[in-house]
Formats: sequence, C-alpha cells, structure tokens
Amino acid sequence: MKAQTQRRLRNLHNWFGVFFAPGILFFSFTGVIQTLGLHEADDGVRPPAWIAAIANLHKHQVVSHGPHRLAPPKPVAAAPPREAGHDDHDHDAPLSPLKLYVVLLSAVLFASTAVGVVIALTNRAVRRRTWLLLAAGTVVPVLLLLV
Repeated sequence: MKAQTQRRLRNLHNWFGVFFAPGILFFSFTGVIQTLGLHEADDGVRPPAWIAAIANLHKHQVVSHGPHRLAPPKPVAAAPPREAGHDDHDHDAPLSPLKLYVVLLSAVLFASTAVGVVIALTNRAVRRRTWLLLAAGTVVPVLLLLV
C-alpha cells in the first residue's frame, strides 16, 4: 500500500474514531447497565433516575416517555409458567457466561476507546482537530436528541 494511501486511512480512522468516541464510551457504559439489569426495578425498588434515563436513552434513543417524565418501572411479577420442553436454564442469572462476556466486552471497548482518545490527544499535529472532533461527537448526538 502506498504511503499516501496509508496516511489517508490513518486520518480517516482518526476522524471517525475521535468523532464517535463519546458515543462509544456512552453506549459501552450503558450497555453494562442494560446487561446487568441495573435499570430495572428490583424487588419493587426503583433504580436512580439517572440510571433509568440513560438506560432509556440507550434502548429507545429518548430520555423520557411523554412530557418530561421517566418511564415507570415495570412491575415485578412472578415468572410466567414454563412451556413444555423449555430448558430450565436461567437466562437472567447475574453471572451467566454470556453476561460476563458482554460486560467484559463493554469494559474492553470502553478502555480501548479511552486509550485511543488519549493517543489522539498526544499527537500535537492533530490535537486541535481531535478536541474539535470530540466536542462535535458530544454535541451532535445531544442536538439530535433534542430534535
């Protein structure tokens, strides 16, 4: 590959990576909240409002349902009866292998993105552009949320 092509690809990677970094950080964090069920009422106890709000933003791309209110928690009900032939494996187990994998995946994605932003900010040649792209990557989704 030509040096000029590699330079263009690195620049494109920098632009995309830095612009989308705030969203990747946000959604990897809220993904852990969703995976662990921290946004749901547990034994009738509502989660903090900020957790419910960001979980709703993650899942439905809105902060609230209706005019300026959070979605009410789902009532805690007894488990529905199992269908015949259905396995008894508890898919909602807090320490299931898939949940552990998803939490680890989210943590590594968060850490990798944060390291990428730090690396981009240490490059003096593109530091100003990096700050502008980080700001744009933060402001644009907020504006889109308000539309």
